[in-house]
Amino acid sequence: MPGWVKAGDFLMNKNPHISWLYAQVRPVPSITLIGGKFPMPFFKPTQVVLDPDLSPEGLAQRILVQNANKSAAFGLNFAEILIDQASSRTRDVSHTYFIGAQALGRFTQPNRSQTIAVALYAFGQADSIYSAQNLKSPRLIVAPNFNRANAGKTGFLSNFRMINVSARYTQTVYKKPLTFNVDYVINTGALDKRHGITGVVTYGSTGPVDGTRAGIQAFHMDQDATLAAFSNIDYAQTNTNGIGFFVGCHLIENLIVDLIVYLRKYDSPGTLISPVTNNAWRTRGRFMLTFRM
Repeated sequence: MPGWVKAGDFLMNKNPHISWLYAQVRPVPSITLIGGKFPMPFFKPTQVVLDPDLSPEGLAQRILVQNANKSAAFGLNFAEILIDQASSRTRDVSHTYFIGAQALGRFTQPNRSQTIAVALYAFGQADSIYSAQNLKSPRLIVAPNFNRANAGKTGFLSNFRMINVSARYTQTVYKKPLTFNVDYVINTGALDKRHGITGVVTYGSTGPVDGTRAGIQAFHMDQDATLAAFSNIDYAQTNTNGIGFFVGCHLIENLIVDLIVYLRKYDSPGTLISPVTNNAWRTRGRFMLTFRM
């Protein structure tokens, strides 16, 4: 089975590796039971709380009930997951665990649809992640977007018990989808710096060959709104405000090209390792090629 590499490459699997390996059973049509290494089973309109690249190991249950004409659906999603991480050289660490529950409703009409969901997420033994990332070298915080350390520098200042409200609205405009996504999260385990919100507007789709899409994203993420190692640390990060732009095109069969540019500013530079150098607007770009087999 694949393992996690050292702190600097946290959550990146060693090569070669298996991204997904799981079993799925449906005892009745409306209930799905999942076990193994699988993609997170929650509705996620953005990457604020859970990055879609994550595929931890554990159990999940999904319940989905639809009306007769399938214009409305109501669901419950659950997950009980064990998170593996590299062990610290300075002390033994225990496994972090994640539990989550989500209720959602999905409604469909001609040329438009709406989805809304409310989720509760909790991490146990999250300080093990801190140990794996930060106690392997003299530096206690290895990247500016990581969450704040506690007074003893042995773990995180906050616990991570999050309420996440998500919504998506899609409307066909000139034969192409116009989609609005919103995600809000509050970490009830934090005393302050605990709110996060992002909105994404996308027009078009890269589903068909020659299909194109373009969009814009804006975000405000307090430092302890969510556990940084599990959110999208590539772009939005925690402790930042910013805006992003992206375009994509399905050039030929099985090849999609995406260009993404983000502009962000750290929100609380006093909590960073180098407050002066990090208290500035920064840009980040990514050029991606996606091959589909």
